[in-house]
Amino acid sequence: ALYSFPSNDNAGESISIGFDFPFYDEEYNSLIINPNGWIGFGSDADSWENTTIPSSTAPGPAIFGLWDDLNPINDNCNSYCSGNVYYYSNNEKFVVWFDEVAHWWNNFEDSYYDFQFILYPNGQIDLNYNTLTGTHSATIGIQDANGVNGMQVASDQSYLHDGLSLKFSQGP
Repeated sequence: ALYSFPSNDNAGESISIGFDFPFYDEEYNSLIINPNGWIGFGSDADSWENTTIPSSTAPGPAIFGLWDDLNPINDNCNSYCSGNVYYYSNNEKFVVWFDEVAHWWNNFEDSYYDFQFILYPNGQIDLNYNTLTGTHSATIGIQDANGVNGMQVASDQSYLHDGLSLKFSQGP
């Protein structure tokens, strides 16, 4: 299904995951998708600075796939918005797909990203990067609700590349 955003920095409606997803000793059955490359299980935040995590100033609890100043198609598009975000769920997985979503134009001209989040009922998270056109400088990782516990893969850097998959597993 197509996910719609009110603006280029704000999440749309909360949507059902289709199962209870375990994340940092909590279980969540719904989430929001923020246009700036992250999904969350709490309240929205319009921040796009892709800071270091874990941090209480970053959104949480959240999964940061490519946290940066992205500009997908939204209700208040500027001339450079591009790319849609889709989601799909069944009882085995929940998928969020950023399909050729544009970066905010300034200093990132002609930069588009194709990547997916996949959540599984056992708490596993897959981040799959198909193609990253142009340049990027993103924060990637996960953190809990208070920004105390988390795992940072990269912060504000061009760590990602085409065909990369990252897997996060929950502990026993």
